Amino acid sequence: MTDTQALIPPSTITFWQEKLRLMDWQITVEVHRLHDLDGCMGRVEIDHHMRIALIKLMDPADEPAVPNLLYPYRPEEVLVHELLHIPLADWVPDGEAEEANHEWAINSLVGALMGLKQEPSPQN
Repeated sequence: MTDTQALIPPSTITFWQEKLRLMDWQITVEVHRLHDLDGCMGRVEIDHHMRIALIKLMDPADEPAVPNLLYPYRPEEVLVHELLHIPLADWVPDGEAEEANHEWAINSLVGALMGLKQEPSPQN
């Protein structure tokens, strides 16, 4: 199984915690096999009262086993996706259509955030 720090360095987790203003949260990231994640590339368990979250990311070795994979597995994007579930956890989708909209909104935010990260800083 892939080492968590090799998959997502602690500096990457800290970077996104800072950007998403989650520094007051204790966030643990672990690598898990696909069968432990119910076929998803990532999962998050959230305890709002204690401000603790456990993010489980898929082991890259399982990428070929993901059904209907539309794009390559990008662990950092999955990390950001799961981190966004923390502040949005009170938005509880009611039904499949709302669940799809919820996931679409999070995926759109991930795409925007990752794009912003890739842009060079403007020169002053």
